Amino acid sequence: MDAPIPKPPDAYRVLHTADWHLGKMLGEHPRDREHAAFLSFLLDTIRHHAVDALVVAGDIFDSANPPQSAVAQYYNFLSALFRQGGCTVIIVGGNHDSPAHLDAPRQLLQALGAHVLGALPGAISETLIPLPNAQAPRLLVAAIPFLRDRDLRTGLPGQSSAEIQQALVDGIRQRYASAAEAAKPWKDRGVPLMGTGHLTVLGARSSDSERDIHVGGLGAIDVGSFPGDFDYIALGHLHRPQGGGGRATIDRKST
Repeated sequence: MDAPIPKPPDAYRVLHTADWHLGKMLGEHPRDREHAAFLSFLLDTIRHHAVDALVVAGDIFDSANPPQSAVAQYYNFLSALFRQGGCTVIIVGGNHDSPAHLDAPRQLLQALGAHVLGALPGAISETLIPLPNAQAPRLLVAAIPFLRDRDLRTGLPGQSSAEIQQALVDGIRQRYASAAEAAKPWKDRGVPLMGTGHLTVLGARSSDSERDIHVGGLGAIDVGSFPGDFDYIALGHLHRPQGGGGRATIDRKST
């Protein structure tokens, strides 16, 4: 690519992507070369557009136990991004990812400017990441990963599928409401709030390459489930870029 595109001094640029699915096979054929080409393109794009923060909204890997070649691509990309300089990265887990696998090197990766949340932490405030730092925040990110059943409800005997579905939806709404409430002191200071998520929004169009996150659509939510405090919601899971139910501040991106 050409030289970086100049940007205004007060600009803070964020690039939102998702669903890399590193390690995915095409039948019996690995797709390492395609993924390598994408990651190289992504590095060039970040440099060319002088991106300040990269947000990856889930499904970094295609499986909970990715091949070592995919793991190497992941670490090599983060290392190259760190050497390139100027860009922080926030990564949240998706339904294909192993939360434990993503979280294991979390402290080490933070030294490389990478904030990783594979699983929902015990306190919702721990999902809040001020960028570029807490001393001079330009953006606050509520880095919420894929929310699993255990994150959302306590199972009760005799519950019907409709009751389970409603409990999941209520749980998702509550997690985002809690994140917005925890972010209020920052919002009161005029800091924009971005949220992440790896889930399905009702009315959004899927492609033919997704696998259902929940059987029968359990856990799908409407756009009104996201509090208005969020200035932008960076979603993953559906493999096409589009707005959420006509709300321009809810968007999903993938490779």
